Amino acid sequence: MHWPVGLARRPLKAKAFYGTIAAATLVGGALNFTPIDPVKALFWSAVINGVVAVPVMAMTMRMATSRKIMGKFRVRGLLRALGWLATVTMALAAIGMFATWGPDRAPAYPSLASMPGGTRSTWSAVSAISRIARGSVGALFTARARSMVSRRAPMRRTRSTSSIAPSR
Repeated sequence: MHWPVGLARRPLKAKAFYGTIAAATLVGGALNFTPIDPVKALFWSAVINGVVAVPVMAMTMRMATSRKIMGKFRVRGLLRALGWLATVTMALAAIGMFATWGPDRAPAYPSLASMPGGTRSTWSAVSAISRIARGSVGALFTARARSMVSRRAPMRRTRSTSSIAPSR
């Protein structure tokens, strides 16, 4: 199935693409008129996403490291190790969630204070790991962006207009 996609295309040229966006917007708007708590729905969608991510990541890594599928572009070395490490970490997080999940310890929303003691410590640890990971990824992207900017040509103002142009 080949759909013309992208917001750069006109709606009449990408009907299925814009139809999907319109349908998702309508469903999201309709949820406002149901008794479903949007924050709980967001929480549970994140839980489901975390569990579903494990097999998706494993299959992605299998394909990315396959000589038959990727040929000379297959993932090797450090990138391969980091990919499998991330997959195993996600699997352990999902296993840990189910291991601590019982009738008295189900992941509850809206607050950590309402959770039993064992679950509170589990979710606090997950929250701390998440904050560390976000900080590390943010620092990585910030460092990468700074290195890219430092390699660009310095900017100068042109005489004819106030626009900025690369210096020669």
